[in-house]
Amino acid sequence: MGNQASWPDDQARTTVVSLPGEVSYYNATQVHGELMAALEPGVTTVILDLTLTTFFDSAGLGKIAIARRLATAYHIDLRVVVPTSSPLAGFFASSGYDRVLAIYPTLRGALTAPRESGEDTRSALSPSIRPARAGRRAG
Repeated sequence: MGNQASWPDDQARTTVVSLPGEVSYYNATQVHGELMAALEPGVTTVILDLTLTTFFDSAGLGKIAIARRLATAYHIDLRVVVPTSSPLAGFFASSGYDRVLAIYPTLRGALTAPRESGEDTRSALSPSIRPARAGRRAG
């Protein structure tokens, strides 16, 4: 039998990942590694802090999409901090991610928000698993 650690169900753990000033193709592998390291057993909430991030390209969005899928699979609450004054606020709104991610204007807000139960856990990038709207067929 292997040595496996387990966390008590009532012991919530939060991990904050502060991303650099620029997230792009050139550092996406590093960002991916940091996000994957945060999604470890026992963590209940991962907060991606983009407070100091001023540039974010599609490679960064791809890494957040992967993190969101894994967080969903591991039942981890994924939150993103994007100040309303940040240029990224518009970026997330235009990409549609503001509708599928829990976005908070401050780190304090993300840290103190209650954990959501029964969250919508569908993938942001998998339209095939989204429910059909009334009057429309899926597929």
